[in-house]
Amino acid sequence: MGRDELRPMAEKLLEFYKKTDKKKWAKLESREITKELGPSAPRSVDIAMFGRMTTSAAFEDVQAAVQVAHAISANAITQEFDYYTAMDDLKPDSEPGADMIGDVEFNSSTYYKYINIHWEGLKANLGGDAETARKAVLTLLEAAATAQPSGKQNTFAAQNLPDLILVAVSQKNLPVSYANAFIKPASKFGEKSLMDDAVAKLSDYMKRIGETFAIESKLAFIATQDYDLALAENEHTLPALKNWLALQIAG
Repeated sequence: MGRDELRPMAEKLLEFYKKTDKKKWAKLESREITKELGPSAPRSVDIAMFGRMTTSAAFEDVQAAVQVAHAISANAITQEFDYYTAMDDLKPDSEPGADMIGDVEFNSSTYYKYINIHWEGLKANLGGDAETARKAVLTLLEAAATAQPSGKQNTFAAQNLPDLILVAVSQKNLPVSYANAFIKPASKFGEKSLMDDAVAKLSDYMKRIGETFAIESKLAFIATQDYDLALAENEHTLPALKNWLALQIAG
């Protein structure tokens, strides 16, 4: 439940109370009251973006305006294992050996992560508040670029920032993932790194998809290296990319 839902719900509750006979009110069940209140909008930004499922009549289900795919490796991975033991320092010398053994799986890969936002759906979930929707989109872009998972960081210190971020804005309600660019895994050869090959495959696939389906999208990207992406503008920095995106959704 978002803060923006509190006041509308309280006002509906007060109005319902005033128009209801006091004796009848005392006998009302909670489900009857919540059914009378009905859903409220606008909603909180997190609910508007990622949805909500509820069984209460006072709150309707909210269809998420944001979809997030699992990260996949652009390359063929080789799974590795971190084998460990746990020892009891106070155990007597007469009882040798570990008290626990285990392993943690890990790998090192170049990952492709895909997120899409339904702009009209986000605005509708926020009660038509385009300015809040715009701020939410820009905040999500920065969060996706800089947020780092907390799990197993003391073990692996996996605090890598992305080497390339691509943003596509389309007038058609047609989200497009470029995951199929890596059906043939990226690989390292000669002076070309794994990242270089992954970016080359991404650029080629973007161009082919755009031409095949006549998709007219505005594209911009940032990268830590001197890369070129088909039909995409290089904005060089994250603040500049956010400014570019803000202009695309200003209308």
